[in-house]
Amino acid sequence: MHKARPVCQAVTAGEFPAAVAQPVQYSPRTQAVAVYLQTYQLLSYERMAEALHDLFGVRLSEGTWANAQATTYAIPGPVEQVIVAAIQQADVVPVDETGQRVGGRPEWFYTLSMALLTFYAHHAKRGQEAIGVLLGCLGRQVHDAWAPYLTLPGRSALCNAHLLRELIGLCEDTGQAWVQKLIRLLMSMRAMIDTARAAGQTELPARQRAGFTAAFMRFLKEGLPANPPPRPTSQRGRPKQTPARNLLNRLITQRDAILALPHDSRVPFDNNQAERDLRMLKVRSQVCGLDCRSAGGRPGVAADNERARSSSSCTSYQT
Repeated sequence: MHKARPVCQAVTAGEFPAAVAQPVQYSPRTQAVAVYLQTYQLLSYERMAEALHDLFGVRLSEGTWANAQATTYAIPGPVEQVIVAAIQQADVVPVDETGQRVGGRPEWFYTLSMALLTFYAHHAKRGQEAIGVLLGCLGRQVHDAWAPYLTLPGRSALCNAHLLRELIGLCEDTGQAWVQKLIRLLMSMRAMIDTARAAGQTELPARQRAGFTAAFMRFLKEGLPANPPPRPTSQRGRPKQTPARNLLNRLITQRDAILALPHDSRVPFDNNQAERDLRMLKVRSQVCGLDCRSAGGRPGVAADNERARSSSSCTSYQT
């Protein structure tokens, strides 16, 4: 752009902003709005492009949108490092994972949560190798007893809400007395911890902690005779155990993780925070049709599925 001064007629040449590198291009704000609408407001590509056209009269191509996504993806790199370091130093880290179809294949998304920070990770496989950030965690990892979490170093705390649902279902199916007692014990433990937190206590008194542990083990011993191990058979492999016996074995093996709450009031009773942090990924998949069993579920699903890897897996967010 050139402009002549009115008095001296000297011609001044203006300079384009550093971000303008092409003769025709969209502004960084327009591209940011596109990424915001598609990633945070959960619009599919088609609806995002329609909204930009209706509001601003621009028609964003898929290539331009993909470049904007790639640029945005790289920006939080330093922030991601800060979030990872904070999570690995945290006293308590709720953890959860969920599956989502990407390009017609099942892939996995993980979340590691704190009160103000959340780390999201994406991996094509479900397993311990996909959650390497947890290998450096120093605090308790709160989860739903998924086997790979139990093999990680450090201490675990199990989600008692998951356990309660299992116990309630088992009680409805069998009516065994030990199950009802264990349900009441967990609810009593939760109430006492809530009272202790309100009073500023970090743990229950030693006598109450010992009482919960003794009652917990007593109820499990009551359940063992009613649910004996299966008898050996002539067939190959391990005989199948009943759901009640499987649960009893897990309760005995993971006793310390289940009873972490009375020893440390910072441990949550449930894993709801991590589940809430994953919820919007599932909402987006439902809104955009990303969870279809094949890429041919509807027009645009194939393209949206391929974009899910960059838009939904993302990196880390400060919440």
